[in-house]
Amino acid sequence: RKASTVKKILTRLSTVMKWAVNNDYIAKALTEGLKPTKGAESSREAFSQDQVKALMAHAKSLPMDAWQRWALSLGVITGTRIEELRQLTKADVKQVGDGWGIDINRNDGKSAKTKNSLRVIPLTDGAYGFDLKAFLEFVQVADSRLFSLGAGRFSELLNGLIRDVLGVKADRKQTFHSLRHSLAGALKAAEIPVGTAESILGHA
Repeated sequence: RKASTVKKILTRLSTVMKWAVNNDYIAKALTEGLKPTKGAESSREAFSQDQVKALMAHAKSLPMDAWQRWALSLGVITGTRIEELRQLTKADVKQVGDGWGIDINRNDGKSAKTKNSLRVIPLTDGAYGFDLKAFLEFVQVADSRLFSLGAGRFSELLNGLIRDVLGVKADRKQTFHSLRHSLAGALKAAEIPVGTAESILGHA
């Protein structure tokens, strides 16, 4: 199993252990101090800025009504997780003050990774050439969900598109998720305050 999966399992097990201690079933939580040490770092690599620009250039070459255009564009400028993106509805694209953003929430049966994942991410017009007006027009004519594909197919097609455009290997080192790492790096390079970066990416 991947280290991240092991970590999740240990977290759940730890919860059970703490409950057992609190209810006098055992004297000590046997999971205390257990954590994966091998491969604990993410195996995902960020895309370079040139790669990000190449993906955005490809997105802009696609038809205005192509879901791939907007899935790729939103991935680049918001750093959303792929499932957060797939679940977006028309109602999640909202005006906030003078700007627009996408609301990551658990409404209408949607799921979110953690409570920190619940956030509104700004849509910056012109970022990497993002066309906000054209995106809002796409949203206007979309069904209630912006992307109609199931989770597996959505991920498969989007990651396949990235591999085709950039010529990267299918070894899971550079995937759609790498766009999160790229945005995190760009925010850090721009000296964006950590709290602001965390609230954009949905990190604890």
